Amino acid sequence: KDGVLGAGRAAEPAKLYSRK
Repeated sequence: KDGVLGAGRAAEPAKLYSRK
């Protein structure tokens, strides 16, 4: 579970930066 959540969290900020 930690691995999946960690990957999801890492992708969230990456997408936000990409939007900018």
